[in-house]
Amino acid sequence: MKIEFLYFEGCPNHALALALLKKNLAIEEVDQGIEMINVDSVEIAQKTRFLGSPSIRINGKDIETSDVDLSDYGMKCRIYIGGADPTGIPPEDLIIKSITEEKGNN
Repeated sequence: MKIEFLYFEGCPNHALALALLKKNLAIEEVDQGIEMINVDSVEIAQKTRFLGSPSIRINGKDIETSDVDLSDYGMKCRIYIGGADPTGIPPEDLIIKSITEEKGNN
């Protein structure tokens, strides 16, 4: 399983999102390293198809593709839709769902 965590320095949500990802990987007993991708320029944002900080991809799939304009790449904070209010931290159910789906595909 390939796990990518894309962020930019100064993002107020990336540390909490990373901790949540690590917690759920441990719960799901996935012992896999996380590729940390620090997006520090517009060029890298375009090249990596960066949807905003923080972003999580598992096996190349963004954990929230259904509600995101997949061509809106750039240097920005990410907003996730889930629960009662939009948030800058990915909802735990999105992380868990992505992990379990990809575990089942391997």
